[in-house]
This record gives sequence, C-alpha cells and structure tokens, in this order.
Amino acid sequence: MIEWFGQCWSATCASLRVTGVKYISYLSFKHFNTHLILLLLLLLQLLLLLLLLLLLLLLLLLLLLLLLLLLLLLLLLLLLLLLLLLLIIIIIIIIIIIMCLKVITI
Repeated sequence: MIEWFGQCWSATCASLRVTGVKYISYLSFKHFNTHLILLLLLLLQLLLLLLLLLLLLLLLLLLLLLLLLLLLLLLLLLLLLLLLLLLIIIIIIIIIIIMCLKVITI
C-alpha cells in the first residue's frame, strides 16, 4: 500500500512508504506536485492489482477447463465400460444360443 508520510508542502521532498519500505525521495521537479506523484503511484498499484485479478481469473478459467476435460474423460471411460458390458452380454447370449442348438441337435 502507498501511504503519505509527514507533510511536504513543496515539491522538493516526499516521503513514501511502498509495500512496507520507507523511501525518502528528493524531487527536483518544479512542475510536478508530490500529490500527483502519489496519485500516479496509487494508480500504478491499482493497475497491478487489476492485472493480478485478471491473472487469477485466467487461472480459474484454466482450472475450470481442466475440470471439464477430466469430466469428459470420465464420461468416455464410462461409455467404454458400457460398451464392454454390452459386448460381454452379446457373447453370453451367443454362447447360450450355441448351447441350445447343440442340445436341440443331440
């Protein structure tokens, strides 16, 4: 966070605390106000926070996409198991029909 430290009424000194570290800057700009510099630093911090939130949203979207892919793979596995079960049932029915035909012919 950016905080204002002390009172500088001229544009020659500004004391800032940026993320817990105290910086004392001696500004030699005559046309810039320290409040404007603090405002620009605050806007930069908000922009970085927005970028971080966008990155987190992108990460969440990627996680959701991976979860959807996992669900799709699970459904595919379930479909393969059902097809295997159907194949086993068909083989059992064919074996029963063959046994019945053998009994009839004997």
